[in-house]
Amino acid sequence: MKKNINYFAVAMAVITIISVFLPWAEASSNVSFGGYSGSYHSGGISGFLVGPGIIGLIVAIIGLIMAFNCVKWTFVIGILNFLIGIGYILGWFNAGGSVSYNSNFGSGHASASVNPMFGLFLFVIASVLFGIGSFTYLNNNINVSEINNTGLSENIFCSECGKKYSSSSRGEFCEECGKKL
Repeated sequence: MKKNINYFAVAMAVITIISVFLPWAEASSNVSFGGYSGSYHSGGISGFLVGPGIIGLIVAIIGLIMAFNCVKWTFVIGILNFLIGIGYILGWFNAGGSVSYNSNFGSGHASASVNPMFGLFLFVIASVLFGIGSFTYLNNNINVSEINNTGLSENIFCSECGKKYSSSSRGEFCEECGKKL
């Protein structure tokens, strides 16, 4: 029997995994004290270097395996990674902050911020598409007999390619592969 694979979800899982290695954030800091000031910009920080990125990578790998095996609840992985990405964008993971101070030597101000970059946005978009693609695939192509209230199968599936047919098609030939149903 030919194994059904959700290729769209697999592709989105691969994009999600790749996005973790792209720039997720840019850290910047500004300091001023006694008339002197300085600033620092890190450039892009890979998602692999931040905690939520590592968790998102692990979740995406699990999602890839689930998509290959057409697991029923695969779409939950997309929701979980979406929440991780949005949480990082919205600062749920306490990145950045600022402080002002006064002393006998003068006053100063220090601030740090983390700004999201394209890798993080790609992570969120691929996670959403993974979830939607997995849910749609589940509704359209699940390879399990559906049972009506009488206990009789309403649908049958081709044993070769897995295409779904109504039970009235029993004995006919599959449109996809030609095998007898």
